[in-house]
Amino acid sequence: MPAGRVTEIDVGLPPYAPDEVETFNFNFHRFAFIPAPKGNGVPTPPFSCFGHQWQLTLFPGGDEASEEGDFMSIWLTKVCNGHAGCYVKYKVSVIGLGDGIEREHMFDDANPTQTDSNFMELDRPIPPRTNFLVDGTLVVELQMWLDGKSDLICRLPRKPFVPDNSCEKKMDALWFQDEQFTDVLFVIPPYEEEGGAKKLEKGGEEELEGGQQQRLPTIQEEKDTISEGEEEKSEEYRVYAHRAVLQGCAPGLYELCESYGETEPVIVARVKPHVFHLLLGYVYGRSVSFDDWKEHSRELIDAADRYGVADLKLEAEAWFIKFMDITAENALDLLHYADAKNLASLKESVMDYFVNNGKEALVQISFDQIPENRSLFTDLMLSLSVGHARGGGDDECDYKVMRVGCLRRELDNLGLDVDGSRETLVKRLEEARPPLNDAVIQARPPLNDAVIQAIRTLGANSDTGPHLNEVVQQVSPQGYSARVIKEAINRLLNEGYIYSTIDENHFFAHGA
Repeated sequence: MPAGRVTEIDVGLPPYAPDEVETFNFNFHRFAFIPAPKGNGVPTPPFSCFGHQWQLTLFPGGDEASEEGDFMSIWLTKVCNGHAGCYVKYKVSVIGLGDGIEREHMFDDANPTQTDSNFMELDRPIPPRTNFLVDGTLVVELQMWLDGKSDLICRLPRKPFVPDNSCEKKMDALWFQDEQFTDVLFVIPPYEEEGGAKKLEKGGEEELEGGQQQRLPTIQEEKDTISEGEEEKSEEYRVYAHRAVLQGCAPGLYELCESYGETEPVIVARVKPHVFHLLLGYVYGRSVSFDDWKEHSRELIDAADRYGVADLKLEAEAWFIKFMDITAENALDLLHYADAKNLASLKESVMDYFVNNGKEALVQISFDQIPENRSLFTDLMLSLSVGHARGGGDDECDYKVMRVGCLRRELDNLGLDVDGSRETLVKRLEEARPPLNDAVIQARPPLNDAVIQAIRTLGANSDTGPHLNEVVQQVSPQGYSARVIKEAINRLLNEGYIYSTIDENHFFAHGA
């Protein structure tokens, strides 16, 4: 079964731990285009917390009580009347914009709403992509918790205390602080924007004036120095790691280590210490913060591509696209960059820009500078195709006209590498799932044919493919139960006759 999201829905009062903070993120998509007259509120769907129903309302242009100026207002409302009141503390903030505001309020039938009319002042008009929007989306974070003033604490079922897993902290210490059990010492010289780093990334040596080489201390010498209490050189960043971990998770970094002696420090040049810290932390299972994605996504792409951390490269690419505003001024630079780094999604985004802004691109862009690459024409034609989001054709698999996200999802479902150019992704899929031949088609049971035909018929005018329930409804009059039809759909997914689109419940059929 394809991978998907898990959404937890509480029925009744969930157990509550004292001092526990409930966090909700609300995504206001295309925020710059939401009408912003004063008093125009945009409510969220009701949500449950502490046994009550709540609603957050955003006023992009301020509410009626806002001061003069371009203020944004936020209201928090308890929407379930007739229930006992509750005293709640909460904090509201916009992701990427400071610490927000903290409030406490007794929410009851007489005072169900707490308002913040002057929550934040904004400069208008707001560019679709600005420093606090993620891919055009405003993310509002709401944190709610109770304290001793709330009698809800006595009424809510208590959650048993279970300490946090300490292994994560121990793992941090193991690779980040504990030199005793490590076998690699990385040395990152001071990063220089102009002229490169001071040290060479090979040989474990430092280049001095006149071309002389100075040997760096071995790992054991370095550890002895630290154990004797001498301070590390402030201009260098040094961190320990394990070859076995790098071999499995960062092949390029492991190969760099192998080019050194077993006891020699490994020089990592042309990368900022903080970026290398993030990359190595990702290899050991750490997450990258929102602010670091925002500040260092392109540098993380470069580092991950160089050292073979494919998952980090793809995630950094996705964040880079979110924060990057593609314009006529930078489209060619981004295209060259995507071509050089095999960033299929970024290249696809640039091609979409050309299609959606054709006149502007023709006037402002010199296409003589476009890389000479046959695949660019294919990518452009794909973006022009109205039906690019779904399969088509009757004689072959439709990998060539699938979006990059769909190709990567298919490869991930098969356990294959998802990094590389569009052509590489298509080739991998075609080798793993070759075009169907007549002998295979004739061997399919009648139910499978009925399911495939239903998916084709229902998906003829759809960009996402029919939903699972629509297929069941279409096929069940032929005498098959819902359970049997769903089993057939799973079997066809595993055998490659159909593929999922936007989630695990929407499908298209490959050509037969």
